[in-house]
Amino acid sequence: MAVHRIAIVEPEWSPAPQGEELMEQAFENQDLIEKLGETSFFLDYQKAFISATGMDLSLAPAMGSQLEIWESHQKHEESCRTRFCARMIEKRESCAQCMEFEYQLLKKAQKAPVTEVCPFGASESALPIKISDEVVGYLKTGRVMVGELKTEQIAGLARKLRTLGLGSHVAGALKDMTRAPKIEKSQYDSALQILEFFSQQLSTQAEQLASRMETGAPGFIVRAKQYIHEKIGEDISLGEVARKVNTSSYYLCKQFKKSTGLSYTEYVSRIRIQKAKRLLKSPEVRVSEVAFQVGFQSLTHFNRVFKKFTGHSPTEFRSLTEMAA
Repeated sequence: MAVHRIAIVEPEWSPAPQGEELMEQAFENQDLIEKLGETSFFLDYQKAFISATGMDLSLAPAMGSQLEIWESHQKHEESCRTRFCARMIEKRESCAQCMEFEYQLLKKAQKAPVTEVCPFGASESALPIKISDEVVGYLKTGRVMVGELKTEQIAGLARKLRTLGLGSHVAGALKDMTRAPKIEKSQYDSALQILEFFSQQLSTQAEQLASRMETGAPGFIVRAKQYIHEKIGEDISLGEVARKVNTSSYYLCKQFKKSTGLSYTEYVSRIRIQKAKRLLKSPEVRVSEVAFQVGFQSLTHFNRVFKKFTGHSPTEFRSLTEMAA
C-alpha cells in the first residue's frame, strides 16, 4: 500500500487579496447553506410546513449582488414556478422589478425577519440565518396572496403592467393572480411566528455544521484551497497543487472530495465561474478576455462550463447583469 507523506513543516502562504477573500467567503457560505438544505432536519421541517400551510419554504445563501440573489431565487424558490410569478419574470421590465424586490427584501432581512409586498401584490418573507451575528443565509417563504383579493389590488396590477408597457399581458396576469396561492392574514402571521423559532434553530444547526466542516478539513486541504484562489487565473493542475502542499495527486484528490463534497475539477470550475461572473459586470471587458483571465484556455470550454453552473451563456448573463443595474 502506498504511503502518502504530508510535510511536518508547513510552508508560508501570503494572504489572498481582499476581493478574493470575499469571493471565497461567499463560496463557503453558499456551500454551507446548500449542505444545510440537504439535512433531514431542514427537509423534514420543510415538508411539514408546506403540507400544513400550503406555503413554499426554501433556503438562500447570503450573496452580495442583486443578480446573484436573483439566480438563487430562481434556482431554489418554488414560488417562481407558479404561473403568476412565472409570467412576471418573462418580460424584461417586470423581471427587473422582481430582481430589485428580491434584493431589497434580503437586504432588509440582514437585521431582522421582514415581510414585504412585491410590486405585483404578492407577499414574501425572509428570516436571517446567522453564525456569530454574521448572516450566512436566509429562510424564505414563497410569494403568496395574503387575504382576499380586493378590487383595488386587481386594478392596481393592471395599471402597473400598463405603465411598464405590458398592456397585452394584463388579462393573462389578472387570471393568474386569482389562481395564485392564497392564505389568510392570521394564518400567515402564525406561520411567521413558527418560522422565527425555526430560523433560530437553523442558525444553531448552521454553526454546528460550519464547525464540522472547518475542523473536518485537513490543514493541507485548507492550504490547497487558498492556493487555488490565489492562482485561479492560471492553468493550475492537480499535480501542481499537490506538490505545493507536499502530498500525492491521488491522496489530494481523494481527500479533497471527502472534505468539500466536490472533485478537484468541480471546485476549480466553480471558483472560476464565480470570478467570471464578477468580471462580466464590466461591459468593456470582452467575454473572451474574461475566459482567459479566470484560467480557461478555450472560449468554447468556458461557455460550456459557465452555462452548466449558471444556466446562462456568458452573454446572456451579462444582459441580465445590465438589467439588474
